[in-house]
Amino acid sequence: IRGRPIVSIDNAIASPGAVRFLGKHAPEARFRDGDSFADVIRRFIASVENLVDLRIGNLTDVGKVDGKIDILFLDALKDADTCRYSSLNWFPRLVAGSFVLQQDYLIDALPIIREQQEHLNLTTNCFSYVGEAGPMAVFACRRRPSVESCEEAAGELPYAHRQKLLSAAEQRSVDPYRRALCAMGRVWRAAESRGPDEAAAIK
Repeated sequence: IRGRPIVSIDNAIASPGAVRFLGKHAPEARFRDGDSFADVIRRFIASVENLVDLRIGNLTDVGKVDGKIDILFLDALKDADTCRYSSLNWFPRLVAGSFVLQQDYLIDALPIIREQQEHLNLTTNCFSYVGEAGPMAVFACRRRPSVESCEEAAGELPYAHRQKLLSAAEQRSVDPYRRALCAMGRVWRAAESRGPDEAAAIK
């Protein structure tokens, strides 16, 4: 294999959850909230470091990728900015036969992830749902989505349309518990966009 075909991006700054994770998997190191764990990542990938282009930093600062993307594994979309960045910069680089692995898809929080993906599913016919692994949803790319469609997915979608997209995402899982979590995403969006009365009316 020529070059480093795997691009891995991490800000490597310990959050409370990361501190707990590192306590289990790197117990010899003692991390506190806000500490850098870049050295632990480098140690974890040491056996394959010649294959990995490891980038430590904010996703929007170090995430530029040239060429096509065959597998897009997304476990860093924690806010609207990172979601928009992925839609604008990575999704247009997918090609027929690519896969998108959305780690935080089948959960209650982060409805924007489901909205952007389901908008592309609905409006472009470029993706098909493959299945789930825990909270992760897997999609196959039938053909490259256009830059315009990715920009639209990253834009300000109407509230009613967002609710339609979240309802579609809610049906993805075969697990009733996961579907219930996704349903809570519609409540989150209603509360954020229209207030508590609208959220309380969600069924």
